Amino acid sequence: MKKIIRFGIMAYLLIGTLPSMAQFYYDFVDTCSPSQVMYYSITSDTIPYTVKVHGGYDTTGHLNIPDTVRRGNRLFKVTSIQQMAFYQDTTLISVTLPANISNIERLAFGSCPNLNTIYWNAKNVTNYTSGNYHPFYNCMAIRNVIFGDSVRIPDHAFENTYINSVIIANTTTYIGNYAFANSSSIMAITLPEGIEHIGHH
Repeated sequence: MKKIIRFGIMAYLLIGTLPSMAQFYYDFVDTCSPSQVMYYSITSDTIPYTVKVHGGYDTTGHLNIPDTVRRGNRLFKVTSIQQMAFYQDTTLISVTLPANISNIERLAFGSCPNLNTIYWNAKNVTNYTSGNYHPFYNCMAIRNVIFGDSVRIPDHAFENTYINSVIIANTTTYIGNYAFANSSSIMAITLPEGIEHIGHH
């Protein structure tokens, strides 16, 4: 009886950590540059047209997710990133998140061992998984995060990381709860004069 229970628990844990089947489904492929390929699923086929990133690669290691992508005669906003889309990608060195992104799902960039720098231009991320499944969980090499203009830094954004340098634009007014909690490598953060909200830390 004990063996059956243990097996049941292990099966549950394993299934719970696997990506959904949706990760392997996409509607179209786009070649953003000679070095970069991205996979998308359509999340809104009516105005405003939107898509989700399901994965991709950049042979240079510097992934630049576009703000918009064209399919036929329609221009789609890139608004979300699928869970585990770039999970354990050993080639990633840096990632640029575009302004339109509002949803970054769990482990989207989890366990990328060489990911060093994040250029965060996503202005209003409202869906961001916290705890042990946050999008950059276990990215041990991240050292630099550069936030662009008018960015709303979400809850738990870089909790439990080894970041050294954080640059926050002067136009940022909101920092969420535990955004940099337990990130003991940060020596100092310069806050903009116009900051209006700093969450729990």
